[in-house]
Amino acid sequence: MQEALQKLGFYSGEEDMEYSSFSSGTERAVKTWQATVGASENGVMTSELLEWLFSGKTGEDVKTKDGTNGAAVPAVTGIAEVRKTTVAENGVSGVGVSEHRVFLLGENRWEDPTRLTHNKKTASTGTVASTKTCISCRGEGRLMCLECDGTGEPNIEPQFLEWVGEDTKCPYCEGIGSILCDVCDGKKVMAS
Repeated sequence: MQEALQKLGFYSGEEDMEYSSFSSGTERAVKTWQATVGASENGVMTSELLEWLFSGKTGEDVKTKDGTNGAAVPAVTGIAEVRKTTVAENGVSGVGVSEHRVFLLGENRWEDPTRLTHNKKTASTGTVASTKTCISCRGEGRLMCLECDGTGEPNIEPQFLEWVGEDTKCPYCEGIGSILCDVCDGKKVMAS
């Protein structure tokens, strides 16, 4: 079973594979595989799921049947058969089939990609909706000079001050204490 899972890209872990043990790595691989095929993610391999794993059939080819021991057999559905219900303020407005889903590995679940990209707006120049406050300078257009720590005085050790003179300024900010923001070039906004 572990080798069949590995052939499909679900690795059980080095220790589980080496010692043929069924530890947390194998359970995680089984649950991930179950999520990709549309079965319930409980980590239990029923005889139907084992048959499905070793035969390489799709969800439409495998017929589920009730187990003889009375255990509930999860219904195995194809990935494209997940129903998407749209709910409006006045009730259910439509039921559709979500065909293109994305499996989020870190969260171990399926997600509709339109939900992930729904809030993105296209960038167009000149409109208010396409610009936002610069995140580097927070809309001020200038950043504190890191060389002089915002004082405008040069960051020179005291024994070398006599070499440069009394009225010297920081060479980076020219004595102002701040520099032009390099992200937005002082415009205070940037295109999204």
